[in-house]
Amino acid sequence: MRGEKDYCVIVITGPDLINTLRNPRFRRFFSAQTQQQINIGLTITKMAAEDATSGDGFQVINEVIKQCLGRDEGWKSYYADQMDEAPADHPDERVLYVLELERKAEESYRRGDVAKAVACLQTILNKHLTGADASERGWYLQEMARLRYASDKAESNAMQVAAHRQNQLLLKPRHGMVVTKLAINQSQAEAARRWLAAFAHHTDCRIRVDELLNNLTFGTKADKFEKALHDLGELLGFSSARPDKQWGAGPDNLWGVGENEYVLIECKNEVKEDRNEIHKAETGQMNNALAWFDREYHTMQVTPLMVIPTKNVAKEAGFSKEVGVVRKGSLKKLRENVRSYLNSFKEHDLQSLTDRQVFAALETHKLTKEAVKAEYREAVYQR
Repeated sequence: MRGEKDYCVIVITGPDLINTLRNPRFRRFFSAQTQQQINIGLTITKMAAEDATSGDGFQVINEVIKQCLGRDEGWKSYYADQMDEAPADHPDERVLYVLELERKAEESYRRGDVAKAVACLQTILNKHLTGADASERGWYLQEMARLRYASDKAESNAMQVAAHRQNQLLLKPRHGMVVTKLAINQSQAEAARRWLAAFAHHTDCRIRVDELLNNLTFGTKADKFEKALHDLGELLGFSSARPDKQWGAGPDNLWGVGENEYVLIECKNEVKEDRNEIHKAETGQMNNALAWFDREYHTMQVTPLMVIPTKNVAKEAGFSKEVGVVRKGSLKKLRENVRSYLNSFKEHDLQSLTDRQVFAALETHKLTKEAVKAEYREAVYQR
């Protein structure tokens, strides 16, 4: 707001935005006052939801909004008390040091001192990102490759290779990139349990899953859809990758569902829903993805699926292997089963679940590897 005497109500909707505000990874970037306001909003929302169990939810929310905008004395007192409990803001010294080094790196580069610019970023890696995830470290390596490019292209490419190893969603190096096979290091039940245990509360988990499933619909932009499919694979306890985005070749999505067993997925979710045929270019894309799989994974088993509204293959088109399609009804069924699976843990402590409990839920809701390979696919019809 412009000042202390300004006031308003902000209504935040949409699972993606709500998930961002609830995520501790992002919350830490807000001021202490903003974080406290978010906490107040979450508390009020919970109370409103409890009050609305037997009434009109919109009416309950409307009354809450009126209390604020009407300057209700009870509301003002509650808000003041809550904000008084907000901790004092303390600057994140690590972030300040990192920003200062980034500035020095860019200034050095502009002066033509590439070595000093690269040294500044190396200092960030060595001193300030020791606990950071690989994706962030990869980004700084890519920045170092950018700085090196004009003076030493070979060294720049070597740095980009190192960056891409850390984060495969970065730019691809000109040469030297080695495809890393999708590893399967744990059982489906164990991996799925670990995914659930990452959430402190069932509500946080539900909001994350709502965001994911909302993007898993026909008409969603390809990148969002493929990212949602990638995340769904991890939610279900599978190893998950996006080879085309990570390596510039292969299928849109790849799930490792068991020892030497994979599900390969090509996504055509942006095509018109009244489409009547699978076109020649689309079968060709699937055939290329299967050829890539044979080259990289050799004799391992693969179940190829194409997400598309139709199962009719055009006369001039054809698949090199038996391919199943996932149409609108099957995709809806998959989303519903995932929601039911999650709801089965509503009264449980997510950190205390056992592998056996999780596997039983996966089996009940048709989300095991056997079900995924058979339950949601339809055979194609060759015209």
